Amino acid sequence: GASQEWTIVKVALFSRVLTWLLSLFFDLLVDDYDTSRSISLDLSSSTPFDFLIKKSFGMFANWDSVYYLRIAQYGYEYEQTLAFYPLFSILISFCQNTLFLPLSIFLSKESCLLLSGVFISGMSFVIS
Repeated sequence: GASQEWTIVKVALFSRVLTWLLSLFFDLLVDDYDTSRSISLDLSSSTPFDFLIKKSFGMFANWDSVYYLRIAQYGYEYEQTLAFYPLFSILISFCQNTLFLPLSIFLSKESCLLLSGVFISGMSFVIS
């Protein structure tokens, strides 16, 4: 029934929060190694809010996510980006231009893209 579905949603949300907290903890302990650094988003802190987003969610802007975020921002620029299907990048761009648009007053476009990607990924997990 409805109470079972709500319990599943609560457990899924809790697991996402726990995953984020563990990621924060281990990000402090372990240095990043990412072979995609050359094309990654420029998450340099242009505002204190961008710095906070980078520290809180920057660990999710590594490996394949770099390509999805780059495609969302610039489209398919490089041959290696053709390996990534467009739906996730389209959803990131859509959320960045709609749901997270009010945050652009305080945050850079790159930070809004990162938040959009984390949001879509988390919500997709919870919905599934």
